[in-house]
Amino acid sequence: MKIIAFAIWSLAAATAGYALFYVSYQVEALEQELAILNRQILKEQESLHVLEAEWSYLTRPDRLQKLTHELLPELTPVTAEQFTSLDALPYRTNTKESPRTRDGMPIPPIATPEQKSRRASYKGGQ
Repeated sequence: MKIIAFAIWSLAAATAGYALFYVSYQVEALEQELAILNRQILKEQESLHVLEAEWSYLTRPDRLQKLTHELLPELTPVTAEQFTSLDALPYRTNTKESPRTRDGMPIPPIATPEQKSRRASYKGGQ
């Protein structure tokens, strides 16, 4: 009987020892993975800091204004005359082939008086 009890306790001690070894090995592996992830996080934070500094440098108002004057000399501030109402815009009809600009953009047809009055009646019903 003592031999069986000794064998069971020895087996339990060996199992506990193995489990302790296995768990400590897993903890070391996870700690290494955590260290790698922390290094990657620091590297990404540094790169983000550099990108934010670069963005701040590139979007300085004086630099953008200088580039605007150099690259877009015809660009002028918006005036009040450039705003219009929706009624003044041409009405687009559903056509199979609409005329296009040199860039290939479609040119909308100008609305007829009948179409404008129809548009006004839709607005009145709302």
